[in-house]
Amino acid sequence: MPAALNPILNLIAQSALYTDKLQTQHWIDGTKQKPVRSPNGFPVYEVNPIVASRPELREPYFRFLGDMTELMTQYMEPPLSTLLLGAWALSALANVAKNNGFSKTYGFPQYWGLSYRWRF
Repeated sequence: MPAALNPILNLIAQSALYTDKLQTQHWIDGTKQKPVRSPNGFPVYEVNPIVASRPELREPYFRFLGDMTELMTQYMEPPLSTLLLGAWALSALANVAKNNGFSKTYGFPQYWGLSYRWRF
């Protein structure tokens, strides 16, 4: 039964990752030292130091996380893969919900995206 959950959990995790990418585009260029202004006039910035104000690392960063999510089910057996993928999906969904709360407060659009990856 745990293996049957992996495609569903992968869909949730990949969709949350895609949604996070859509959400953070509005404040990812801001840093704590040099925030960007929201439509409501609030100073906002990206808290992740890996990608904050570093456009050359954005795509590789999100691609890496997507690859790791996909590879979890290919190279790990259930129930370990299901447990890790479930924890990652839950964490990613919580981040999306938090970002949508920030977006609403600061006047940015809110997003929920759908994404799935597989290899042939």
